[in-house]
Amino acid sequence: MTPIKAFTLLKYLAGIAMSVVLLALLLVALMDWNLMRAPVSRWVSDATGRSFVIHGDLSVSLGLRPRIVVNDLALGNAAWSDKPAMLEIKRLDFRLDMVRLLTTGLAFPEISLSEPRLALEVSRDGMPNWVFKDQETSLTVSFPVIDTLTIDHGSVTYRDPRLNTDLQFELKTREGDRNNPAPTLEIDGKGSFKGLPTKLHAQGGALLSLRSAEHPYPIKADGVLGKTRASI
Repeated sequence: MTPIKAFTLLKYLAGIAMSVVLLALLLVALMDWNLMRAPVSRWVSDATGRSFVIHGDLSVSLGLRPRIVVNDLALGNAAWSDKPAMLEIKRLDFRLDMVRLLTTGLAFPEISLSEPRLALEVSRDGMPNWVFKDQETSLTVSFPVIDTLTIDHGSVTYRDPRLNTDLQFELKTREGDRNNPAPTLEIDGKGSFKGLPTKLHAQGGALLSLRSAEHPYPIKADGVLGKTRASI
């Protein structure tokens, strides 16, 4: 084969390869991501031993930091609980850092939660509902890196009948202002702790600021526990 013919053949092969890549990218871009709801639900269910359902739409925007939006998801509760869902989220919107995923590990540049509802509880036998399939209660859980976390109208409940404790918390992230641009977390809580009526109102720094041991966490709080009042 002459050099000219070899070059021509390579050019054609390169053109075919590029066409295949572009076609694959086009198919992925036009893909109906809702088709992935069932496989994702089965994978989460198998991993946790709980039911998992995505009732709403699932969308993906590709890139080095792909954006994934999941609407109306629900994670089932432990079998012994009288609440069917441990976690419900109206809208989960997050980005995944592909570069850090391939180099250092799982990392999320941003996560936004709209109307998350989390139910934490302990059974009368002392089993917490956040222990999943084949997981030991003493196992240390490692969390991925999250750069920014925002919560819009979230709620958390905590129940432990052994301690006569039943608490409800409302959480929301507030945007910063000109003097303090950093977002803040606002918490309102009520219920009973060890049988005593309890109330709490707190404003603090961003939730993820708790990870830093170098700087004190900024917080203002007022609370009532039985007949005792306290503020910081």
